[in-house]
Amino acid sequence: MAHEKVMRAPLPPENLLFQGESYDLGWDGSRTFPPAQQPEPPALPSADFATYLISAVKFHCGQLYHLFEEEKFMQQLSAFQDNPAQAHRKPGLWYIHYLLILAFGKAFVAQSSKGRKPPGAEFFVHAMTLMPEFAFYSADPIEAIQVLCCAALYLHCLDFRAAAYRMIGQALRIALEHGMHTEMRSQQVDQVLAQRSRNVWWTVYVLDRQMSSLMGVPMGIADELISAELPTFTGQVERCTAMNIQIQLSRILAQILNTVYGPEGRLDKRYVTVTKESLKSVARVTDQLNTYFGILESGSRTTISRLSAYLHLLYHQCIVLTTRPLLFSFLRSRLEQSNANLIAMLKSGSVRMLLQMCVESAQQMLTILSALQEHGLLVSFLPFDLDAAFTSGIALLMASKVNSSLVRDPAPWLQRSYSVFQEMIYRGNMVAQMTKSELEQLEGILNRVSPTGEDHAAAGRVRRYSGPRGSLAHDEQELRSSTGAQSHFSTIPPPPYMPSSEAMSDGFAMDELQWQDGLSAEQLVNFAESMDLSALDWLSVDTEL
Repeated sequence: MAHEKVMRAPLPPENLLFQGESYDLGWDGSRTFPPAQQPEPPALPSADFATYLISAVKFHCGQLYHLFEEEKFMQQLSAFQDNPAQAHRKPGLWYIHYLLILAFGKAFVAQSSKGRKPPGAEFFVHAMTLMPEFAFYSADPIEAIQVLCCAALYLHCLDFRAAAYRMIGQALRIALEHGMHTEMRSQQVDQVLAQRSRNVWWTVYVLDRQMSSLMGVPMGIADELISAELPTFTGQVERCTAMNIQIQLSRILAQILNTVYGPEGRLDKRYVTVTKESLKSVARVTDQLNTYFGILESGSRTTISRLSAYLHLLYHQCIVLTTRPLLFSFLRSRLEQSNANLIAMLKSGSVRMLLQMCVESAQQMLTILSALQEHGLLVSFLPFDLDAAFTSGIALLMASKVNSSLVRDPAPWLQRSYSVFQEMIYRGNMVAQMTKSELEQLEGILNRVSPTGEDHAAAGRVRRYSGPRGSLAHDEQELRSSTGAQSHFSTIPPPPYMPSSEAMSDGFAMDELQWQDGLSAEQLVNFAESMDLSALDWLSVDTEL
């Protein structure tokens, strides 16, 4: 849109990143090969190195997903190492599972990649060529689901999003077939099996939510049809709480997709209602997140928690996704110069609050990512840090062009985003390289937006004369001064971040709140209830998201 409005020409397709084009697995999906082209199985790691790779997977994924049952998996590994030839002669499902875990382990410990082939690809491709057709394969459904989850997540990390979505859909179907979405309480289901099923079910659920939302497609199962209990991890209270919060945020992600963006993909007056509901849902997680997973505070000698950072990034992404359509509409209006009352609309308390929430959450994601980078905890293979850097960067770019008072100087924030991309590129992440290129192109295009016109004239008059109340110059000055100086955070306060001193004209008073303390769940709900977006009557059903 920006390229067409500014450059007066369509954007060339080669300037865009399309899913599945960053990496080359060197495999076309075939499981049969002519005898002369039969690939050699990859060389397997030694016993100690294999244990190290498995530990890397446990560290990076173990608190987020239940990709393998450690005790059982390690017993099978020990048996395999006693007789590896048997697995080669007749590879079973565990051996395929083992290859996928090795693929992840290599990806996590690799410092770079060779060409367009991702780290661990040799193990992944070999596992896929051995993968049975699960529609006819009789196996432990829990291990089958874990194998499919591993394959789906690996593909997702490579930006093969369509393939990952199809793979997780297969895992979801198997889980539904075996009733894992239900309570599973009966005399025929013992507690051990029920707990195993809960563990794997909620992993499938979270992955399905994340992958479906990125594909922009409906969820595989509605939340009201799920009665499965949350998993419990004996002696691991933090892990139980983290899983609970992750599931809640995944539900909010689905709610945002189904309501804010909607089946018709249009922004109209219904946006007010669905935004209220989304913010209320976010509020239900706020206090629990801040209580159990606080982020590093000033003066603390403890490094930032990788788990806490992941949950806060997901939390802020929910806020950005909820409020971004409004920011997009203002940007389009700005580029098309289609609404002369843009500044007046931005003065509406509720409108400004929503836009500021979007901006502040984007800044918070970059602050968290910078802290992770400082402590060597950025994850370059899993896509979540990459997605957060891109989501926040593009939101701040839009906000800076909608009105300069929303983001005084976007350059330092964008530099943080580019720094995150650059470290991932250094580690061989091809997706980061292309994503960074897209963001830089967008920045270059938006920087060509002419400063002349209403905004420029208003800024000029502000410098010379503030003007009487009600004049364009006075409105612009008042809009700028109402936000205060833009903060560059040295510490990371609790989410979400709001302006502190403005009394909202729609009935939600902010003047008694301390900005650095964030909003509690109650305050966020009160704001959602008080929202009055009558200033957005210009929204049309023709505004496509």
